[in-house]
Amino acid sequence: MIVGVDFDNTIVCYDAIFHRVAVERGLIPAGVPATKTAVRDHLRRVGQEPAWTELQGYVYGPRLVDADMYPGVKDFFLACRQLCVTVKIISHKTRHPYSGEAHDLHAFARGWLAHHGFLAQDGIALPATEVFLEVTKEAKLARIKAEKCTVFIDDLPEILGDREFPDETRRVLFDALGIHPDDPALVRVRSWAEINRLLLGSIRLPAGEAEVAASAGALLAGMGMRLAAPPVRVPGGGNNRVFEARSDQGDRYLLKHYFSQPGDLRNRFEAERLFYRHTARAAPGMTPRAIGWDEGAQLALLEFVVGQKLAPGEVGSVEMKAALGFFSALNFDRDSAEAGVLPMAAEACFSLVEHCQTVDQRVSRLRNITLVSPIDRDASTFVTQALAPTWDRILAVVRARGPEEPVARNERCISPSDFGFHNCLRRPDGSFVFLDFEYSGWDDPAKTMCDFFCQPAVPAPEDAFDSFVRAAGEALKLADVEAFLARTRLLLPIYRLKWCAIMLNEFVRADHGRRAFALGRDVAEERKVTQLAAARRVLATLAHPPYGTTA
Repeated sequence: MIVGVDFDNTIVCYDAIFHRVAVERGLIPAGVPATKTAVRDHLRRVGQEPAWTELQGYVYGPRLVDADMYPGVKDFFLACRQLCVTVKIISHKTRHPYSGEAHDLHAFARGWLAHHGFLAQDGIALPATEVFLEVTKEAKLARIKAEKCTVFIDDLPEILGDREFPDETRRVLFDALGIHPDDPALVRVRSWAEINRLLLGSIRLPAGEAEVAASAGALLAGMGMRLAAPPVRVPGGGNNRVFEARSDQGDRYLLKHYFSQPGDLRNRFEAERLFYRHTARAAPGMTPRAIGWDEGAQLALLEFVVGQKLAPGEVGSVEMKAALGFFSALNFDRDSAEAGVLPMAAEACFSLVEHCQTVDQRVSRLRNITLVSPIDRDASTFVTQALAPTWDRILAVVRARGPEEPVARNERCISPSDFGFHNCLRRPDGSFVFLDFEYSGWDDPAKTMCDFFCQPAVPAPEDAFDSFVRAAGEALKLADVEAFLARTRLLLPIYRLKWCAIMLNEFVRADHGRRAFALGRDVAEERKVTQLAAARRVLATLAHPPYGTTA
């Protein structure tokens, strides 16, 4: 569901501020009812229409900061955030007032949103890109349609009833004062509490979130603190639920609720718990600090890291040095007894045959995509006509090399597994923190290198491949670093194709459970188009192998 919301007189209540400023300026007697409409009507009755026009510019500009929010607005936006319901603010207002000083009304509106915590990550966390202030009514209506709003909430019947209003969008009239007549084409509401019940009442929190709050409270109680409020879901986490929790002492924590289901062979909770225990000793400060663990609830309480995500194109020598430093620190003392208790990484492989078998299994299950919609048929065609034939050609090249000895135990590495700059934050001081280790453990270092360079979200620079792999081999003290580089080059096209298959997980029904658990709803259908396009782009790179590969 995508909910569009008007700004003026829907989110912002102007009744008190218009009355206050009009009294301050001597425009109305104090006895005029404290509503915007009453102030307007009084000024018009006494022939002060110009004063009303100028008053609007002043209130919507410098005095907007003093305007109130309608009761229940914040609760609704926070509930939408927790339930993963998309909300967009779409309003129309001129850039400058019609008379009086030329205030930038758009800037004051955005300032009001910031002042009231709409844009703050520790508040409502509404992305600034989801706030649209259009200059005309026509542009507003076009925006509602372009953003594909499922529902739109407005205080003006003429907007909701306009012939350009999209037919597929549900119309909700916010009528706080009850001044508009009933209209069968509209749903009329008097309060935000009513909107909350109308739009969100049928949406239920995923099972277990009450237990998350109880577990978080118990973990904090063990440190002499209490939860200040129920934990709030935060964006991110394609496999798990992630929350922010605050203690009664004002400290912020991250809660991670791990996905598990009957028959799941991977204990993500235990793998990450053991990995964090290792990093606390081997790489302090390079990962979030683990505060506490609740095995029964499958919940981790972690340090809340304040940092900036990296964007594609931002990875340079400094970032690559940090990643290499993290990998090196993890493996500096990998012969220790503490490191020995770490599990095998997810899909760990130690021979060429195992690498090929793992990818072949992924390709095989994609050959049987259930054809429900046109995008399913497009994906199936892509698999049978492009991805599978490319995989067959790669296999032929690899098999022509003959058998290979498995990686010796002393040449294996401790791998973060889902290792890359998509799981990294840059702290304000410039240092880096690496995240998400539920698939971590012992693995073939060549596989770790390939995954690092294949992950598509925030890619590592291609021209750093040879130098990075050599440096990793030296950090592992491998006997033949050049042989390690050659073997990693051989595996690279195998893993690039594997990442194509990973991108198509949305088409494999068995993977839907993790998405529904992590996001509170099944978003796989929404992701299919983008994921198929991404897989096409990655597969195209195999026509011209990078990094000097010849497969």
